[in-house]
Amino acid sequence: MTPKTLILALALAWATPLLAADQPVIGSAGPWPADFIKGADISSLAELEKQGAKFYNADNQQQDAIAILKASGINTIRLRLWVDPRDGSGQTYGGGGNDLTTTLALAKAR
Repeated sequence: MTPKTLILALALAWATPLLAADQPVIGSAGPWPADFIKGADISSLAELEKQGAKFYNADNQQQDAIAILKASGINTIRLRLWVDPRDGSGQTYGGGGNDLTTTLALAKAR
């Protein structure tokens, strides 16, 4: 090992703990208060299910999407309601086809 390589190796060995000490330590944000709102926007869920999407829980078991969300602590949902979500040929515009019927079905889901 050349003297330059040895000096560089020693300098890196000395500096590594110093560099690591400057990194922020991020702790847990919890525990959450009992009335803490944890929400999810499920506006696209009906469209995803219509296209055959499948959802898996933390144990990699296929499960209903809303059941997974509930098990994860989600206690509030957001739903979009479009006044006129379809074009002249009856196709949705790509942002979801949440008319009143679809939105009510999602709101009452499981």
